[in-house]
Amino acid sequence: MNNLRANFKTTLQLYRDCLRLANHIGGQGAKGKAMRGMIALEFRKHLNEKDKVKIDDLKMHAVRGLSNYMVHESSGKNRRLKEKMDEQRKEAQRKMRAFNSMEENE
Repeated sequence: MNNLRANFKTTLQLYRDCLRLANHIGGQGAKGKAMRGMIALEFRKHLNEKDKVKIDDLKMHAVRGLSNYMVHESSGKNRRLKEKMDEQRKEAQRKMRAFNSMEENE
């Protein structure tokens, strides 16, 4: 069911949305150029993919990336959301540190 949302946009529409986001974030500078290159590389990497399930999964990753950015941008305007996101980020960092220390001890 989750993959149904990705089907509403074509791959080309998602590609263009991602490029527009890269332009918005990085502009025409080096950061924007690097982001556009990364986006193009990821889309080209899967250009010949024929498996519809895999394509839907890849489209969902693109939609998730766009959505995450929109949430991130709106968090600055909403104090409670920003606080919750900061808590989540700190928790994720704590778990990553714990995981890394477990790997080092093995």
